[in-house]
Amino acid sequence: MVGARTAEQPLGAALGPPHSKEMPHLREIEGYAVGVKQPSIKKQNQTPLVERAYELARTGAFSTSGEIQDRLKREGYGAASVQIHFQGRAIRVDLTRICREATQACRGSG
Repeated sequence: MVGARTAEQPLGAALGPPHSKEMPHLREIEGYAVGVKQPSIKKQNQTPLVERAYELARTGAFSTSGEIQDRLKREGYGAASVQIHFQGRAIRVDLTRICREATQACRGSG
């Protein structure tokens, strides 16, 4: 059982070491005990979000970065994560450009 923290111990010391058997879901970060969501097996093997976005853009199946965002969410990437990664104008413009080029290449070769 994990004991109580003494005044000499940093906050969270009573929780035991990271990955402790008693509380594997807690970590100490800068003296604070925080819960850590354990990634699912699927997410551990998932292609990084931005890399996957560029893969999708190169397929020629999408017209805009918005369509790619929708697809990423359907593939299991978190909506908040997708939103954060697509906040910048540069990535949206770049992906839309790649979509347009890939679509033209697919039409031209077919």
